[in-house]
Amino acid sequence: MKKTGMSILPIPVKDRTAGGLSLFWLWCGGNVLLVTFMVGSDYAPSIGLIPTIVLTIFANLAAYTCIAWSSQRSAKYGIDEIIALRPTYGIRGSIFGVIILVGINFGWVGILTALAGKSAKHVMITYGGGFTFTGDYIIYSLIGISIPIVFLLINPKYGFTLAKVTFPFFIALTIYILYKLIQPENWNAMASVKPTFEVGGAYVFELCVAFAVAWLPYLGAWNKFAKSQRHAYWTAYLGLTAMGILFGLVGGMATLLTGEHEPPAWAGQIDVGLPAYLIIVFGNITTIALLTYGGVMAILSIFPKMKYQIVTLALALPSTIFIFSASLQDMFNYILLFVGLLAGPYWAVSIADFYFLRKEKFDVRECYNPNGIYKYFHGFNPVAIFSQLVGMIVWVYLGGWMSGMSAFSYINGESLFHLLSATFPAMVVSGLVYVIAGKIIFSKYQFGGYSFSKKNSCTKGVDKAS
Repeated sequence: MKKTGMSILPIPVKDRTAGGLSLFWLWCGGNVLLVTFMVGSDYAPSIGLIPTIVLTIFANLAAYTCIAWSSQRSAKYGIDEIIALRPTYGIRGSIFGVIILVGINFGWVGILTALAGKSAKHVMITYGGGFTFTGDYIIYSLIGISIPIVFLLINPKYGFTLAKVTFPFFIALTIYILYKLIQPENWNAMASVKPTFEVGGAYVFELCVAFAVAWLPYLGAWNKFAKSQRHAYWTAYLGLTAMGILFGLVGGMATLLTGEHEPPAWAGQIDVGLPAYLIIVFGNITTIALLTYGGVMAILSIFPKMKYQIVTLALALPSTIFIFSASLQDMFNYILLFVGLLAGPYWAVSIADFYFLRKEKFDVRECYNPNGIYKYFHGFNPVAIFSQLVGMIVWVYLGGWMSGMSAFSYINGESLFHLLSATFPAMVVSGLVYVIAGKIIFSKYQFGGYSFSKKNSCTKGVDKAS
């Protein structure tokens, strides 16, 4: 018998063992990321100390509100995130979600691996008597990615064990770093930094929303273990939001104090070096496990006959090429552009479909039937794809200028961006288009098993976990 969580089949309610506390620590741990520090570091020099504090808090509170809604599908039915996309996009259309997830995973795991290696090297040089050797950074990075992979190969449920054991400690260390940063001497130094005004509040909101959206592909991979939908929603929201705020504040303040953007660089310049390095090294190791598992399950949704262990290795190892990346900050920004353009509109359509058209019900068995009610047109739902494309066009018009490419830069769009941002409006438009178009089209034609279809003779949706 396969260990629970190593296949794409629904997890029965009796086998879902993740309660509120374990899920809370899991999602707290999800945002115990070096890249979460880098969110605050990205905009703090432009807006100054007080705006950084205020906007970091309110932008994260808003960003994760709707993101946590997406966790309900997998929590209700015990299915993986990609399987939960099939009622909206079709059996084959959900493959695009896999491509997005793997792309995000590839970037995040690569950046985290590189940062863990850099930090481990700093620890050995600073606290190990200057110990160094040729290729040490590469060796440390490879060790950093190997440890979580071993845990995943044994049993994915060890992700919860890792979270419960390590993340409370790392969160406490981060709070200690925040305490050190707000001491009078450091506070005065940060407050004296004059803002560059290169970006404003809309950019801060955009960055926080895009970073939150990057979690959408992963929510179902872990919330399918949840004992209840209530646990899934509130733990995801509170855990991700709390750490988004805490780490964003620490990253932004540290950058204001030191002028450095990457955590391994600023950690050595403030009087919290070792605690910061411990968070970077061991926190990244645990988070790599959480992210990699989400990618593995996505690939298995397309190739269910592949061995779980082989997919785990195949997904994780290529990310090591980021060890040789010249600028992790640039790579971080490119990943968020990718997320805002593709993941935002794509998942917005699915969320709108689940809540407004399906009334939180779909047929789980049909999610595994290639010739069933979610076949649509050759396995694809044209209405969902069209709605996603509309959202992408909106994003390009508003936020294309951030790519630095003149072909995607629009003066009027950039002006509107400073009022609206890009990812959130694109998500709203794509979801709204699908609700309107879906209501009109599927009320006339028998596709997707919608209960309001006049010609629908199929199962209208079941409220079962398997």
